[in-house]
Amino acid sequence: MNEIKLAQVDEKVPRLALRAKEAAAAIGISERLLWSETKAGQIPHRRIGRTVVYPVHALQQYLNSLETGQPSGSDQPRDDPTAGDLLDNLQRAAVD
Repeated sequence: MNEIKLAQVDEKVPRLALRAKEAAAAIGISERLLWSETKAGQIPHRRIGRTVVYPVHALQQYLNSLETGQPSGSDQPRDDPTAGDLLDNLQRAAVD
């Protein structure tokens, strides 16, 4: 009988993309919110066949844009204390 063997991922190879559950955990939101924002076109993603993946570099850019966003008519940075935390979570998840 033929057995299907799953390829083992080398821990030294950097993750280029995350699945939905991993991406949600990495940026600190629920999977439900991730799917909602994905469907609305707010969170960058790619579709490979029927699988939706979230490229790590695109999520980092997305979070950076949230962190550095400026409210219109103000010279003060946006008061969003969680954006830096989200970026840290994303970077940690990419290493795992």
